[in-house]
Amino acid sequence: LDEFQEVKINGETVDPSNYNLTEGSTIVTLSIDYLSTLPQDNYTIEVVSESGAPAAGFSVVIPEVNDDGFYYNQSEV
Repeated sequence: LDEFQEVKINGETVDPSNYNLTEGSTIVTLSIDYLSTLPQDNYTIEVVSESGAPAAGFSVVIPEVNDDGFYYNQSEV
C-alpha cells in the first residue's frame, strides 16, 4: 500500500470514502453505498500506484427475483 495513489472508475478518481483498501496484493473493496449510485452499465476500475495502474472490468446490474425467489442478473448490460 506504500505505492498506492488512487482508484479510478472509467477514468474518474473515486473519493477514498467510497472504498476500503486491504494489504496483500492491494485489495480494493467498493462500498455498497457507492455502487448503488452507479447506473446499470459496464465499468473499468483502475488501481493507480507508483509502479502502474492495473485495470479490470465489472458490470453493475439490477437484480431481479425469479419465480423461485432467487436473484439473477439481467443480461442487457
